[in-house]
Amino acid sequence: MLFRSGSRDTRLGAVCHKFRFARYLRLPENRGAPTARNEGARLAQGKLLLFLDSDMIVKTDVTAVTDRLFSDHSIAAAVGAFDPVPANPSYFRNFWGLVKAFSLPRVPFSTTFYPAVGAIRKAVFNEVGGLNENIKGASVEDFEFSIRFGAQGWQARYAPELLVAVHYKGLVTSLRQSFDRSTKWSLLFRERRQFDNHTTTRWQALGAICGAAIVALAPFLLLDRRLAILLGGLGVGYLAVNGAFFRYVSRVAGPAFVPPAVVFHLLLSVTVTLGAFRALLYAPLNESRRRAMIYR
Repeated sequence: MLFRSGSRDTRLGAVCHKFRFARYLRLPENRGAPTARNEGARLAQGKLLLFLDSDMIVKTDVTAVTDRLFSDHSIAAAVGAFDPVPANPSYFRNFWGLVKAFSLPRVPFSTTFYPAVGAIRKAVFNEVGGLNENIKGASVEDFEFSIRFGAQGWQARYAPELLVAVHYKGLVTSLRQSFDRSTKWSLLFRERRQFDNHTTTRWQALGAICGAAIVALAPFLLLDRRLAILLGGLGVGYLAVNGAFFRYVSRVAGPAFVPPAVVFHLLLSVTVTLGAFRALLYAPLNESRRRAMIYR
């Protein structure tokens, strides 16, 4: 097992040294998660790579599960699952945990590889080309990798046995990151012309647009009651597209949590829609200016 870190926090290194169960290496500068993962993959001596983000608490024996899964030589990669209950509960984080747990591809196989909690054969990781270290921030590197992963004919198995609980950030930070991610995703979509089955599907995009339109038009209802018909239609569309998520919220967190989940979801819809509109500002610019928004 190999840990890499670009941070100044040396506690992990002290723990590894004390118990001798892992090798700890520290990058000279923090160049983001993709660089750390690629360097860890390069130095790893085994045939399997298991990626786990540092803000997670494993809920199962992930190494034993990985060994068992990959005893089937037809499996190239596996993505795990997020516990819908966060490791640091709060009203918003409980909602965010439901969003993240629901959004993972829960079909048996998909073209999405999610390195936050995922395992992959080292040979496959190298063949795909690793994670793109030039993407700014921890944002759309999973989406970009998954495009190349799927284009080469690979698929990842959904493995809920690889279960983790996550320490999520607060409301403001999470929405700011979603805004930035939406902008980069939209610019990357313009380049690749491809949705995916995790980061954003066509239905998720439509649901976000309906939610943002509801929030934008609702104040004008006081000025023109005729907007009630339009808002009603948007509301029906919004609930129809996002109905599966709200049923999931009701089943996991209880019916009483659905109303606040709707409020948070509308706020998230506005955020990601504004992020996508921000990407439109880059449309008239040349390709190098657009790419500068995504890449270093």
